[in-house]
Amino acid sequence: MREKDKAQSDTSAPARTWAGPLAWFIACIVTYGVFVLAGTLPAPQGNIFIVLMHIFMFLVIVSLSAIPALGAVWLIKALHLPRGWSETIAGAAIGPLAYLFMTRGDFSAMRSDTTTADIAQIFINFALIGALAGFIYWLAQWLLNLKANNG
Repeated sequence: MREKDKAQSDTSAPARTWAGPLAWFIACIVTYGVFVLAGTLPAPQGNIFIVLMHIFMFLVIVSLSAIPALGAVWLIKALHLPRGWSETIAGAAIGPLAYLFMTRGDFSAMRSDTTTADIAQIFINFALIGALAGFIYWLAQWLLNLKANNG
């Protein structure tokens, strides 16, 4: 191994180690921003309770996505699936699963007049936001690894 290659691999190893978790955190931030922009959550306008609710909801998104996202990434890497599309599809699957976990499968807990169409729309919304998060994860990890490899 050439000295230049050895020096570059020694300096970029820590950056590659943190690329995955940092990319996942960036994807969580973007996903949370989409929730706020979509009007699912009220925008914080200086009210401390709304700000605390936003912090709590961000922590819910982070905690609900951590283990499934890690498992999906390991599975994608183990099966040598093409990157990008795989993360997007995995995110689209994790989104509705997170919703099922939050409601524990009891859809009547939302409202008494919840219809099947409402539930389907919620699943589609969570799938789309999850797909966006998966794509952002792949893009962020690719950019972070590119930066680590090029110094």
